[in-house]
Amino acid sequence: MKKDIITILALIMLISCGCSIERKNPTDPLSSNYIGWHFIGTIGSFSVLADFVATPDHIYCVDSYDLMAYKYKTDGTYVLGWGNNPPPAAPIFTSPNALC
Repeated sequence: MKKDIITILALIMLISCGCSIERKNPTDPLSSNYIGWHFIGTIGSFSVLADFVATPDHIYCVDSYDLMAYKYKTDGTYVLGWGNNPPPAAPIFTSPNALC
């Protein structure tokens, strides 16, 4: 029984080592599915960066903890931030987690 388990584990190891591991990150220039966007640097300071959308001119970001949305130029320059009104006003965002 012990030899069977060792044989099965050895077979699994041989099969798994033969598989190629491809890069799947679309922002990695060396991956096969590179989409052309590559940013090295920092933009803003977020508590929880829930989502971001990059366009040719701007980057839009959502902070789901602070309930804010931000707009930056592609070079990282801050342009605009919008979010909830201070209490007791009704909140604009209730639980932002994505951009459309």
